[in-house]
Amino acid sequence: MENLINREQLKKELVTFLTITFIATYLLQFYIYHIAGYIPSPPSTVWSTTLAVSMFIPATSAIICMIYFKSSALTREVKIVFHIFPPIRSSIRL
Repeated sequence: MENLINREQLKKELVTFLTITFIATYLLQFYIYHIAGYIPSPPSTVWSTTLAVSMFIPATSAIICMIYFKSSALTREVKIVFHIFPPIRSSIRL
């Protein structure tokens, strides 16, 4: 029974992570596409920056999910490291 509960919790966390990642990535891409248009052959600075920022979205989604689901991986040391980043700082209480 405990295995089934863990499996359901894991499935919920995975779906939440994928949903946040998918939505955030596509909203960013559509927003930049609306502003700058197609990606030119040599990418413009707007598209280069957007593509670099897009790589941070899954990491940010993982951190948000860890905080939301109160993961056991959130030790005091990890919270101290997260405390360096201002957007995350407001959601973590030491």
